[in-house]
Amino acid sequence: MRLPTKPPLQIPGPIRDRQLSWFVLNYLDLPFFGVPFINALLVPKVFYLAGVMDEAERLGATKLLMDLGRYSRKAIEYAGDSGRQELEFFLPV
Repeated sequence: MRLPTKPPLQIPGPIRDRQLSWFVLNYLDLPFFGVPFINALLVPKVFYLAGVMDEAERLGATKLLMDLGRYSRKAIEYAGDSGRQELEFFLPV
């Protein structure tokens, strides 16, 4: 993995997912080898699909994330609509 060679970037305040993904993909210039970027709202669903959380825990964790963060309608809809097929990359083998 190549380390960033650009000077440190100062980012004021909270970072939204779109800003963070742009920063990671463009500013750091790291090779991702086709690894998809995951939204924080998807983590409880990944844990649920992997059998780590039950449905009630998943719903509680998702609500907590939504209360703490600011997510676009598109991100919320994608997290709600995504299933095993879309999240297969993140599930244990």
